[in-house]
Amino acid sequence: DFSKELEESELDNFFPGLRLAAEDNGKWVGDFMIPAKTYYSRDNSLAKEGVSLEIKNFDGKTAYGIIHNKNYKYLEYGLTFDVHALVDGEWKNIPSLHEFYFIQPLCSTAAEYFECNFGLEVYAPLPTGKYRIIFYGLTAEFDIE
Repeated sequence: DFSKELEESELDNFFPGLRLAAEDNGKWVGDFMIPAKTYYSRDNSLAKEGVSLEIKNFDGKTAYGIIHNKNYKYLEYGLTFDVHALVDGEWKNIPSLHEFYFIQPLCSTAAEYFECNFGLEVYAPLPTGKYRIIFYGLTAEFDIE
């Protein structure tokens, strides 16, 4: 099973061109994608304290999100997140088109809500389907039609 070999080797981290095998005619090919792994999330304690993530819109490159913080919890966060695709009933990691590195700023707020946008350029274009973003233990799903 190629996906099991891929998962064990973590080849997806070092071979961005894997996207060429994982996408065919606007659909994901699950055999060439590893089961979803979350690299950047924290535990779900924020969700337990009334914090939630909502994706309001996706324009092809950016998912526009809102963090709802109904208890005015003081939050410190960076800008890293995970993005997965639902393929054949299973969440899968999406291979990116490019490797990327960046310096991550640290943000903080206790606002009731605030915008948090997720740049998905390294994954674009994304085929039609159901996706999710995991951000510091908060999860939000969205569809691309």
